[in-house]
Amino acid sequence: EIAFDFNSERLDSILATCPDGFRDYKRVQKMITFAQNKAATAVGKKFADFAITAEDGVVTKLSDYAGKGNYLLVDFWASWCGPCRREIPVIKEIYEKYKSQGLSVLGVAVWDKPDDAMRAINDLLIPWPQIINAQNVPTDLYGINGIPHIMLIGPDGTILSRGLQGNELKAKVDEIMS
Repeated sequence: EIAFDFNSERLDSILATCPDGFRDYKRVQKMITFAQNKAATAVGKKFADFAITAEDGVVTKLSDYAGKGNYLLVDFWASWCGPCRREIPVIKEIYEKYKSQGLSVLGVAVWDKPDDAMRAINDLLIPWPQIINAQNVPTDLYGINGIPHIMLIGPDGTILSRGLQGNELKAKVDEIMS
């Protein structure tokens, strides 16, 4: 799985040394797509939209929240993920500090059962909206290979940061919101 951390250029240079036909393997194609998607959604790029249909049939899109004139912190997480659960208090602190200044937060439950995600939302008293049952749709689209993965999107839909946690995330949000 470490190959999934390569950027497109590094992966291309490695694959250039491989025998003909190696790029055609399904796993290699997946790595290439993953690296391309990560590059296409890097800091400075516009967010990529996705739509998730909930069990009740309601469709929710990232664009329902992002690019609407406010800053948006997006937390890709799962109920079973210990580091995700440990990051919730950090996000709550940021949310409380900046919600009155135009910062919104959106949770996107990935790789998780909807009932487990809902239980965790209630247990952790998460106050911001959630997209439930996203599974691998957004993680494939954004080239995310580990969670929590937190992304900050600007008012115009530009990705301002990706992958920061803890004090680094707080510092970045402080910098942007000041």
